[in-house]
Amino acid sequence: MSAETLYAMALRAYDRAQFDRAKALAEASLELGPDRFEPWVLIADAHLEMGRETAALGALARARALAPGSPEVLARLTHLLGEMGRATAAAETAAAWRAAAPDDCDAALQEALALARAGAPGAADAFDAILAQDPSDDAAAYGAAMLHLGAGNFAHGWPLFERRHGIDPQFAPLPLPRWTGEALSGKRLLVVPEGGHGDVIWSMRFLPRLADQGAEVRLLERPALSALFAGLEGVAAQCSTLPDDTDLWVPALSVPVLLGLDAPDPRAARLTPRPFDGLDALMDRARGRRKIGLIWSGSITYGGNRQRSARLADFLPLVELPNVQLYSLQKGPPQAELSEAGLGDLLIDCHDFDFAETAALVQRLDLVVMTDSAVAHLAGSLGVPVWLLLDRAPFWYFAGTGNHSPWYPSMRLFRQVRQGDWRDPVAQIRDGLAG
Repeated sequence: MSAETLYAMALRAYDRAQFDRAKALAEASLELGPDRFEPWVLIADAHLEMGRETAALGALARARALAPGSPEVLARLTHLLGEMGRATAAAETAAAWRAAAPDDCDAALQEALALARAGAPGAADAFDAILAQDPSDDAAAYGAAMLHLGAGNFAHGWPLFERRHGIDPQFAPLPLPRWTGEALSGKRLLVVPEGGHGDVIWSMRFLPRLADQGAEVRLLERPALSALFAGLEGVAAQCSTLPDDTDLWVPALSVPVLLGLDAPDPRAARLTPRPFDGLDALMDRARGRRKIGLIWSGSITYGGNRQRSARLADFLPLVELPNVQLYSLQKGPPQAELSEAGLGDLLIDCHDFDFAETAALVQRLDLVVMTDSAVAHLAGSLGVPVWLLLDRAPFWYFAGTGNHSPWYPSMRLFRQVRQGDWRDPVAQIRDGLAG
């Protein structure tokens, strides 16, 4: 049987989701035709389907060795390195991809995105070059917006930020006029939440300004946050559907744009959480020790979560501290790391609470230590001290080099020295708690 026949059989097996068989057939084809790169690409794809990223990376490296100028191989390597959080390597590979395929717009975009994730100084220029060639590129506009907003250049960043819906439309336009900045006196305005839960909490600070302009502000309900937002300042009502008498609507993240925000506003939404049954008993388990909440991962559905999140094991140096009681506020699949660690009462599990209950709990803590997720905005809005660990290229709210957030006065920032390495910020936090 020829190498070509075996490779064709491997492709058919892959199409039938027989990934182990596809891999084996592709390997067999390489024994007869070792100079072809395509079987290595198929082997990499099969490994990825089976959750084996490291093996896939090795297979793509073999493919690149055989075809160093192949745009197909370089593109796959760029995407895989980016997904693995290796932003610098992804940027270097994307540059080679762009050189091999100068007319491929995606190569230039992926290079710019990788440079941004690596925190490299050339990222802004890369996005600007794309937009100079194609001003309609919404993905490049959004990437540039993140950098400009993070640098505090709101005048340039906001117009680019408004193009976010061109790459990730979260809702269809509503069947009524959209507010574009006109006078609001006497108008019934529906604000539609967008982004992650943290984005929604962050954006609520702007709603009192709309009410001050004479609008009756209605907030389209986000079920996970509705109890937390009960009695929210500036909001006349939360609505599960579109009220018939609504005059205008606006996406929540467009509100600061239309208000002409030209500097960070530290006046976060005023949340008023109510204690729940069992909260006092939960706090009593600290027995007079310092009560510290802990979160090591954000939502796994967020595309950049791998880069911004840690593992529970990274925080084990904090468990050893005397006179400290840790409370795990971690939710979602990463919460399974807690039971695997077998820490018992050293780290009390509080994952069952909703946002309103979590807010009541956080309000009773002395400190929250965490990687970037919605609870950072929650704790910051409550004025609770929060020490936030950040990767080398955090979301624009926390970009820059300082250790304090202009959005949340109670927040302190601890930044990675090396991408993907949490040892330095964790050591700083441990020293801060031990001192």
